[in-house]
Amino acid sequence: MAEVGTPSAVSTSTGNAGKEKAAPPPKPERPDEETYKNELAKAEKELKAAEERMVSALLSAVRIGVIEAAHWSSTYDVILIV
Repeated sequence: MAEVGTPSAVSTSTGNAGKEKAAPPPKPERPDEETYKNELAKAEKELKAAEERMVSALLSAVRIGVIEAAHWSSTYDVILIV
C-alpha cells in the first residue's frame, strides 16, 4: 500500500528548509526624457483628434435626428445626451 503522510508531515518535507534567499531583481534603467516627451505629445495629439471625431459624430447624430437633443454642460465639460 502507498504511504500517506499527514498534512503537517507533507508541509515540513516540502517547505523552504535549506533554500537560499533569491537575489532582488535589478533596478530598471531610467527612461530617456526626450523619448518620453515625444511619445506623450503624440499621445495627447491622438487623444485630441479622437475627442474631435467623437464630438463631430455626436453633432451629426443630433442633426439627423438619431439623438433627440444634446446639452453642453460647461460645469463638468461633458455633453449630456437627453
